[in-house]
Amino acid sequence: MLALGIVSANIRTVATSESVSSRDNSAYAAQDDSIGITTLRLSIRTAPDSSSRQLGITQVGDTLIYLSTEIHNGYVHVATSSADTGWVLARGVERLSPTTAISVARRVGTDTNGRVSSSSVANSSASLMLGGIESWSKPLPVQLTTGPCDAEGRGRNGPATDPTTDLRKNRIDIPNEYHSVTLSEILALPWAGLPRRRSKLQTADSETVARYEGPPVSVEGYFEGAHEEGEETTNCELTTHDWHDWHIWLVETQQQATQQDRTHAIVVEATPRIRALPTPWALSELQTIVRQRERVRVSGWLMWDPDHPDQVGKTRGTTWEIHPITRIEVARNGVWQVLPAAH
Repeated sequence: MLALGIVSANIRTVATSESVSSRDNSAYAAQDDSIGITTLRLSIRTAPDSSSRQLGITQVGDTLIYLSTEIHNGYVHVATSSADTGWVLARGVERLSPTTAISVARRVGTDTNGRVSSSSVANSSASLMLGGIESWSKPLPVQLTTGPCDAEGRGRNGPATDPTTDLRKNRIDIPNEYHSVTLSEILALPWAGLPRRRSKLQTADSETVARYEGPPVSVEGYFEGAHEEGEETTNCELTTHDWHDWHIWLVETQQQATQQDRTHAIVVEATPRIRALPTPWALSELQTIVRQRERVRVSGWLMWDPDHPDQVGKTRGTTWEIHPITRIEVARNGVWQVLPAAH
């Protein structure tokens, strides 16, 4: 599987008066990008039809070159990194953002017609990571040392099942700045084959996770849903509402939100410890944003949650999350408005 690194290195200082960028409008979703990342295992076929001959199978995270962005019978025409061509289901491919696609093109080169050279993509993945997410600061989590629940979590009958993950979920530090990334870039992070407990990580697995986990990031999209979770060992299985996480699905397009399509969503979570800081959010307000399909920008800590690989392709697109979230903004009247929040 070809692992594509994040190439965007933009870092921004949060500003409540910042205007909504030109990529926030509906034209962005229709823009022609020439590179995509597979989010599902896909059959490559000779024609845009499930009955046509199968040429091969992609893996999650493979890089594909769009030969055309037009969709025929649910399929799109692509080339693989080994220069094979065929048709794959369009819903299983996430286009890279314009910034990332341009960066890829610059690094892997183009042919005489200005198209990305598919034969050089496979050799470029290592260089794509340089100067990107791997170089971003990843501060150690700051923990709350008082209260009814330890940061490592706890079950009623003993320790939490994954205390190292819980330490990250329960961090309380609020970044001053965030790196801007796209939802597609988060979906492209490697997760397949990683174990469901950090204690089971092999050395190579640990190095993979450590390369990407822990920077403060911001991502734009639409809330598809938001609800209160129940009792979890992360929060010591406490029964009160104040000690339950809020589980939120973030999708890239308004159409995905309207169709309640979570297959390419990332999960972002508002945790009890962050909500306990001054001026917390209201769950009802987030649910109103869901109903009104407003564009949002969510900021917080990028984290790998090993618990739910079985949900990928069903109710989420990856096991990478923004967890906890520390800032929520809504695009209103051409500017980003900060919701009453912790920072």
